[in-house]
Amino acid sequence: MHYSPEINQVPLVGFRKHCDWLIMNITEAAAYLRLIEKAARLQRKRLRGQKREKQRRERKSRHSLLKKAIRDAKELQKAAAAAGRVVVVDKELKRQWKSAQEAASRRREEKARRRAEHETRKEARRAKRDKKRGRKRRDPNKAASATKKGKDTQNVVAGTGGVGGAAGAILGS
Repeated sequence: MHYSPEINQVPLVGFRKHCDWLIMNITEAAAYLRLIEKAARLQRKRLRGQKREKQRRERKSRHSLLKKAIRDAKELQKAAAAAGRVVVVDKELKRQWKSAQEAASRRREEKARRRAEHETRKEARRAKRDKKRGRKRRDPNKAASATKKGKDTQNVVAGTGGVGGAAGAILGS
């Protein structure tokens, strides 16, 4: 039975209906909270992806600008060499290029390491799950421990003998 969520409209017909109304609202609230948490998780995931893409675009533009600057400097150097002059390509550009290459290789290594760790954890979870499944399949006591407990209590009560034993056999079954 569903009632409106306004407190003032709680029917005053009985405590049972009031409890039903409260329980309904609590379960609806819990479901609503789960939806909110899921939406927040998805939003965080989307924001992480956007941030990653933005950083990637910025890196690519910096990289292409630096590459263009180096290309221009080399062309200038070649033109100067053809004219018989010696022009040194800016050392700062070379240093920036080298540091950018090192940072890129570090990022690739870090990404590969994270991927390997993720795969290791995934494999460990899979192995644990398979081990648990195999144990339940091999040992019926693990799979049906509840029925085992029921049988034990039945045996104990039945072992008392007399009327208690008969009652135990009826109750234990």
